[in-house]
Amino acid sequence: MACESNATRRPVVRRVWPWMVIVLGMMPLASIGETISVVGPEGGEVDAGGPLSALILLSDSTEALVGYSVAVRVVPLEGSTGTITRDIEASNFAMARNLIGQSEVSASLHPTFSFVGPAADGGIFFNAVTQSLMTVPAAASGLSDALAEAWFNVSGDATGQFRIELISPTALAGEGFEPIGFDTVATTVTVVPEPATILLAGCGIISLLRHRRKQA
Repeated sequence: MACESNATRRPVVRRVWPWMVIVLGMMPLASIGETISVVGPEGGEVDAGGPLSALILLSDSTEALVGYSVAVRVVPLEGSTGTITRDIEASNFAMARNLIGQSEVSASLHPTFSFVGPAADGGIFFNAVTQSLMTVPAAASGLSDALAEAWFNVSGDATGQFRIELISPTALAGEGFEPIGFDTVATTVTVVPEPATILLAGCGIISLLRHRRKQA
């Protein structure tokens, strides 16, 4: 089979690359130091019946990127109750410290290929591409290290621990849309019951004690 020239291949790569980023996230890639971490609320606690946000941060960054995909979900751990559901409308790219948004090379996201949508297992999917289709420098901690901000809603009856984790097709794309290896770090949050729930539980215990005293 005859080899295609670079001039022939390049336009094709640019047309299909947003889907390539998604596929690359499914491939096992050896880590070269990049780490994508989920950072939950300070103290690791969240109120039942309230919102939950998590930042997706890139650390140990050494590679220039042209885009990335992030898929994140919440998993209930053993003994937990209630649900935590995604809020796609509130989820965003955390532009105040976004890797692309704070870059001097390409300070804006591509209007077509950058979007937020649903992911598998009730998760949230983010796809981000530089508007110029040029790479941006490696992430700077606290300045340009954010990839996304995921928002969820905690049910009023939720209790226990939930893990927020990254899933396929999370991916990093470097120059020429080459896959960049990375590690992932999940986080765990503990749901604090609503005051009304605690009050009802307290009333139930008091009623039970009174009933036992009467029987005695």
